[in-house]
Amino acid sequence: MIRALLDRLGLLSVFLLGACCALFAAAVLAAEWHKDKDNALLPSIPQARGEQCVEPTEVMRRRHMDFILHQRDKTVHQGVRTEKHRFVNCINCHVQPQRQAGGNLVYPRHTSADHFCTSCHVYALVSIDCFQCHADRPQSFYERAARAERAVSSLEESGMGRLKTEGASGEEAEEAYLEVGMGRLKMKGASGASP
Repeated sequence: MIRALLDRLGLLSVFLLGACCALFAAAVLAAEWHKDKDNALLPSIPQARGEQCVEPTEVMRRRHMDFILHQRDKTVHQGVRTEKHRFVNCINCHVQPQRQAGGNLVYPRHTSADHFCTSCHVYALVSIDCFQCHADRPQSFYERAARAERAVSSLEESGMGRLKTEGASGEEAEEAYLEVGMGRLKMKGASGASP
């Protein structure tokens, strides 16, 4: 029976029919595969802080660069600053802190695959240079770091800051100073003194 079918349709027709069936099966499997939120092959997109983005999700996925470039042109070339598509607002909402093994909350840098922007751009093989000029962490991080730096300078005067960072280098020392500084700020805040 199969031989008769092959003779009647020809080998090429059977091959094309098989290829169409395989493509259909692959499309169905791919649709199911994309529904899986824990799929390791898809980019891990952190949850944003806000309730709703300034544009629908699908629009932002496809056109966010248009909005950013338009905002840049209006700001740089025309001096017009609006809030809706400001890059800093995107970072403030979408870049979220992550808990490290020691329990500390740390904002991922743009060089990390956990950073909101980087997670998709690496997946899409798109190189971005925004962070050569722009901050890659929310403004609250930098405000916190500035307060901690002021507290650390007062700790250094008392000698306490050196104990925490002895033997540490680079980012470890920076994080230790921030931790010491924030601890000092919290203690000051608890006693009623302003940081």
